[in-house]
Amino acid sequence: MNLVQIALASNLLCSVTAFAFSNQVPPLFEKVSDTVVKLNNPHFVQIHCLIPQVEKPTCSTMTIIDTWVVNGKCEYWSGVPKNSGGNTRPATGTWPAGAVDWKTGGSFELTLPPDGVYWMQSRGSDLVIQNYVLDTRWKSPAIPTAFAAQDLGSQKVRFSWNDVSNNEVAFHILTEQYIGDKWVKLPSYIRIPANKSTIDYQTQAGYYRFSIRSAMSAAEETWNFKIRVLGNTLETFQNIIFTTPSVIKYSNTTSYVYLLVNGTFPNPVAPSNFGGILNPNNTIYFVWQDNSTNETVFHLLEDKWVNGAWVRQPLIRIAANRTSYTLPARQSGKYRYALRSAYSFPDTNIVRTSGISPWIEFVIP
Repeated sequence: MNLVQIALASNLLCSVTAFAFSNQVPPLFEKVSDTVVKLNNPHFVQIHCLIPQVEKPTCSTMTIIDTWVVNGKCEYWSGVPKNSGGNTRPATGTWPAGAVDWKTGGSFELTLPPDGVYWMQSRGSDLVIQNYVLDTRWKSPAIPTAFAAQDLGSQKVRFSWNDVSNNEVAFHILTEQYIGDKWVKLPSYIRIPANKSTIDYQTQAGYYRFSIRSAMSAAEETWNFKIRVLGNTLETFQNIIFTTPSVIKYSNTTSYVYLLVNGTFPNPVAPSNFGGILNPNNTIYFVWQDNSTNETVFHLLEDKWVNGAWVRQPLIRIAANRTSYTLPARQSGKYRYALRSAYSFPDTNIVRTSGISPWIEFVIP
């Protein structure tokens, strides 16, 4: 076989069978992290460093049997696993019988230097050769810090953050708007060029929450190189062609920042016809007319007469759209009550309230 063509998946780690004696090929390679690959029961491994590295691939449980270093940079690395006695032999060549125990098996982790592209080949116990490619150049950019949003008026927002990444190509500000009673994610994000740390953005009035992330991308590349193929009596060369796909990676997003832009939310309308009845068990049944369309809660205000003065009691919250409520029994004393509508902005301390209804009094024996 003189030509092997490989099209990589987007995760940059690809398994391709160069030749096989079985249709069922167990995976020799597993990706552990961006720079670590695990081999399962390999006979050997050879690695071509397509971007020559100062650092060489490492594996503490394999013995390096061949390395090409040009101008202090690694271009090729090959190794074989150690057997139970710590002995090794190359995958080819004449060695005394029993010098290595291929059947010992085991998993071997290869650590590949960052910022490189590596073409790997290995053979398993079923004599199937598999090829893999790992691209370690692209790491996720760092998440921005100190993200903030400020309302400048006239429906303009100023965003600011600290750029702590060195490989982003852009920043994305993601936006959600509170509509009705839920957060709605806006379909598009705000894109800011790399190396920026502030931007003024024109939006519309409303209540928003924002987060930001860093983004990096790289275009696809085509690689073409030759590898040595050792046969029983002849050394030949194989031409390898493959394409690394385009890459897009993001940092995590920051925590949300909340902002009421232009303060346009009207106060809810006060309820009317507020009244109540004291029941024999000292509970109080309240009724009212709901005149608001945007309240998220009703506030029942309660005062108790203590030592010649009204003393405010803890606020009683009643669900929106209600028109009646039964207050649990109170201890003996003199009380008064009023009702108002309220709009509470989620995840903030911002509350808009209506005026209150006229007070009504009860004396509980």
